[in-house]
Amino acid sequence: MGMRALRLALALAICPMPLTASEEAPSVGDLLSHVWHDQRAIVTSPLRMDAADRWVWGATAVSMIVLMPNYFDRRSIGERYATGIEREHAQYSIFFKRLTWVGDGGVMYGLSAASYGFGAWSNRSQLQKISAHWLEALIDTGLWVTGLKILVGRNRPGEGNPHSRSTGPRGYFKEQGANSSFPSGHSALAFASAAVMTREAHGSLWVGIPAYALAGGVAFSRVYVEKHWLSDVLFGAALGHSIGMLVENRRHKPSQVSWRLEPMLIDDGAGLRWTRRW
Repeated sequence: MGMRALRLALALAICPMPLTASEEAPSVGDLLSHVWHDQRAIVTSPLRMDAADRWVWGATAVSMIVLMPNYFDRRSIGERYATGIEREHAQYSIFFKRLTWVGDGGVMYGLSAASYGFGAWSNRSQLQKISAHWLEALIDTGLWVTGLKILVGRNRPGEGNPHSRSTGPRGYFKEQGANSSFPSGHSALAFASAAVMTREAHGSLWVGIPAYALAGGVAFSRVYVEKHWLSDVLFGAALGHSIGMLVENRRHKPSQVSWRLEPMLIDDGAGLRWTRRW
């Protein structure tokens, strides 16, 4: 029995790292470094689109073509949709005004940062790691949303604005609150959060369906409260989802080890088993 235990100990000692390397909870410095390096990955991400990405952005592109242009000098579909929503129901109005608050940047960044801090304080490394991924996705999303808002400078609906127009950086800096409609930051942050939570839950429908349903509700609420055109929230949703998934894929990379030796017990001793990932 002693010789068998010795053989098993020797087998354990010479085995390489497992196929999927474990990741420690990132520090604040690691988080900022991840955000910095994410930007290049986001810029080059169109070159690495998978089938799901192509479907998401293909549908988004078609939506933009249908919703935004003013064909034959008539109001666009997006403009007609924004002004055609029934907003006279008091209970619906209260509900959506409260729901839209969920996607506010202060709420999203505050919750993720508080969760990260609590994980570090309570020594819950898994919570800290998930919160770091969430915060990273939100920061990345916020950077791209802000950049696009500046470049496009699209006016917000409501307040006597039946038509959408893009004034570019000049209009944005002249009147930021009124010319920062595209894309919807609330929608982007909500869908980035949904992507991270669903991925961290290993694609569980019990997490994914409520998370994306809540994100969709936040997106619709932005149109309902007349802060965004429909195309703003659709593009924001696609952007947030894509960045959230990109962050998750980068943070959950498998190690490069494609094979390993595993110790095993047999009737009269201990041995090694070679396995390979195909």
